[in-house]
Amino acid sequence: MAIGQMTSFNLTYELDRVLPGKRKLIVLRPILNELTKLRQSGKIKVEKEAQIALTYVEKYCTIWQSDYDHKNIDFILLEYGERHNGMIATNDRQLKRLARKKGLLTLFIRNQSYLMIE
Repeated sequence: MAIGQMTSFNLTYELDRVLPGKRKLIVLRPILNELTKLRQSGKIKVEKEAQIALTYVEKYCTIWQSDYDHKNIDFILLEYGERHNGMIATNDRQLKRLARKKGLLTLFIRNQSYLMIE
């Protein structure tokens, strides 16, 4: 479920609830590039959701310049998580499964209303 579809979902509140205190939110450059492409997809709903995500990223996140040559974004996320002992934020089932296999925590939206860590 995309951020723009969740009218009762407050991302800032939920992040404070599940990750209290100081935290560093990092978005990898390939993810930012993908969001930028989606913002120009020609599909109004997708463009709106991508714009909401980009606005949040610009306000709250640090952009990390990827030094990976791989085109597979899931691979880049998993490699970064392993190298930096990071948590991966995703609702993608396959990516969550791969992260668990590598011993990484995942942050995801449950029931379109709250964040959960596994």
